[in-house]
Amino acid sequence: MWLAAVIGLMGLASLACVAWWLRRTRQRLGDDPVTQDALDCWQRLSGPQRTSRLQAVSKANPDAGVVWYLLGLSLLAEGQRAQGIRALQVSYHREPAFETAALLVFAFQKLGDGGIEGLLECLIETWEESGRPMPAGHRLERFILDRLGGDCVTLTHASALGAALWRLPLPELRRQVTSALSSPAPPQWARLLRIEL
Repeated sequence: MWLAAVIGLMGLASLACVAWWLRRTRQRLGDDPVTQDALDCWQRLSGPQRTSRLQAVSKANPDAGVVWYLLGLSLLAEGQRAQGIRALQVSYHREPAFETAALLVFAFQKLGDGGIEGLLECLIETWEESGRPMPAGHRLERFILDRLGGDCVTLTHASALGAALWRLPLPELRRQVTSALSSPAPPQWARLLRIEL
């Protein structure tokens, strides 16, 4: 009798853990209202309006890594590098699934105050130095990048790294990735963006 009660309690505890895990997974993949609000804001607004709205959402939800990630990307797209890096740092600390946040932070720090012409090369160098983490290797990061991809074009011969970097909504970075992939003689560092045929 006592053994049956213990087994029954263990079964209930297991069900509760599974229910909690499923709920957390759904929230992390965009089903929660804060993430949905931030993603809707990203798609509806642009420029300073989008950044302003995301700043308000981040203040109201300081633990939401997705919001900080989107805020960082919005700030970078506007050219507000220092603020964008800070927001991406907060994002990565809140949600370590965002490998692209960490890569962008370190790459922009390497670039310093210079222009962003060398951003792609710096990102690849940072990726190699970091042990080649897989951007968009986590379901949450893939989900967000899919939503940010917008009118995603088919990148011929792009590796997983090349496709993930292109999906970041930074126009200059997309231009650099597209240029590296379409070049008949790309620089040596750009080989990692291509699938070896």
